[in-house]
Amino acid sequence: MSDECIETLFCIHGACKCDRIDFWMGHKCSARKEAKSNCTETEECKDTLQCVDDKCVCNEGDDWFWNGRICRHRNTLGHFCLSHNDCKASLICNGNTCICNNTELWNGISCSVSRPMECYDIPFKANGVYVIYPTDRIHPKPVYCVLQDGIKWTVIQRRFNGSVNFTRNWTSYKNGFGNVNGEYWLGNEYIHLISSNGRHKIRFQLWKADGTNKYADYSTFSIGNEANKYLLTVNGYSGTAGDGLLNVDHYGRAAGQKFTTFDQDNDVYGIRNCAVLEHGGWWYNQCEYADLNKRYSQINWRYNIGLLSKTMMMISKEK
Repeated sequence: MSDECIETLFCIHGACKCDRIDFWMGHKCSARKEAKSNCTETEECKDTLQCVDDKCVCNEGDDWFWNGRICRHRNTLGHFCLSHNDCKASLICNGNTCICNNTELWNGISCSVSRPMECYDIPFKANGVYVIYPTDRIHPKPVYCVLQDGIKWTVIQRRFNGSVNFTRNWTSYKNGFGNVNGEYWLGNEYIHLISSNGRHKIRFQLWKADGTNKYADYSTFSIGNEANKYLLTVNGYSGTAGDGLLNVDHYGRAAGQKFTTFDQDNDVYGIRNCAVLEHGGWWYNQCEYADLNKRYSQINWRYNIGLLSKTMMMISKEK
């Protein structure tokens, strides 16, 4: 019974305790403290607050704020808000929506005055989906970014389960398709704009079904514009997968070739369209030694790996 407990304590489940909204000061119960109040331990602070450096605070970094009752997670771009506090740092609340101001762009982390053309331009610290602006400031393009060996890579192709059909026409390969959270092709037009903005390199990461992982790096990479049929330039091979694009027999050499799809035959195989034969889109010659965009069960890097179960193509700017 509560009358068995000293003043301010309650009998709860057979024990004398403070009420849920109070804490024990050593001689009596007292109301838990608000944000920014002085404290010596977290128990003194209201629910969701923690005692850090002798102050009751939301200890979750800048993504959390105190709304007067609890700590709440700040919302990201496009989400509902009632005030600026509801939005992540650098976003503002306008018309009950978290947005950047008119002079800034959202890159997936924060608003910035600069225009990120690729992942290289974004200060990210974890792999994930971010936003780039290869064409102009008003057309954002989601992309998967990878931080590997201190290098910020823009993923232009990713396959791992065959969920996305890569047998696509010219327009689809130009604009891109798939889902950046899963399998996708970034789009030849975007790849051209990024790779022509300074010198770039490319990494092909290749996995077999048994988990074998190899890679092929090329220190020079770019593709031409649509008028040049997105002609491929690669040079400077290094890696563990073998050179499947450049120093191979001429009939399978992708370097120096134009892009081909089933509705635009730009290969040099006079008898048939390689994209039709391979069920994909690639820089076919007559036809290929490596093709990561063909039918999923047949994607390959023939030099010394063979069939693959997972692939990723990613590019980065050379410093």
